[in-house]
Amino acid sequence: MFSYWGQRKGAIASFVLLNLFLCRGDDSTAAEKAVFRQPSLSETAISSQQCPSTLPALVERMLPDLPSYINRVRIRAGITKSYIVLAAKPEFEPLPLSGMTDLPSQPQSSNVKQVFFTTLMRRYEGQSITNLQEYHWAFFAGQQQDWQLAMMYSTIGVYPATASQPPLAPRNSSDSSVAVAIKAWLVDCRDGNLMPLLKLKSISPKKASSSQIDRA
Repeated sequence: MFSYWGQRKGAIASFVLLNLFLCRGDDSTAAEKAVFRQPSLSETAISSQQCPSTLPALVERMLPDLPSYINRVRIRAGITKSYIVLAAKPEFEPLPLSGMTDLPSQPQSSNVKQVFFTTLMRRYEGQSITNLQEYHWAFFAGQQQDWQLAMMYSTIGVYPATASQPPLAPRNSSDSSVAVAIKAWLVDCRDGNLMPLLKLKSISPKKASSSQIDRA
């Protein structure tokens, strides 16, 4: 779980989101590595026949699929030198929107819910590889199995984050490849067209048997 979200609620206007994305004084790199670890896959699959009705369950189900959805959108748009590798676990604690007059626009529905999550991008330039981290502040409107992405703000920075290279200023990303991918996933979820999700399960090296290693 990232330590960026919900830590700077007293910031003013357009600086609120940016401040949330800046590193705190603690060791955020360790937290990032914990989120972006790549555990082994178990043989258990999670059924995707029914779209989750609650937003937390819906987002938790969406994030493992999101990188492939984003990459398809980007490839169709001719973006082939960078790819989304992972999406991090979300935060659901909302920020107070009153007084944020500098935001270009705000969702008007009373049933809008806020979600914070991150994506890890890998960019290829010649022989070099650069890892970048995107921070997203998404607004979902709706209820039950009819959730819609209403609006989203995003920023981007180097990974791992450093104090000398803070994330860029937030931008309205409601029409970005990430937003388009989220909307496409929501349609597939409602229509029951999602692929079964493999459940992630870590295997301790000390407890892994020779048969488990052979199957891997």
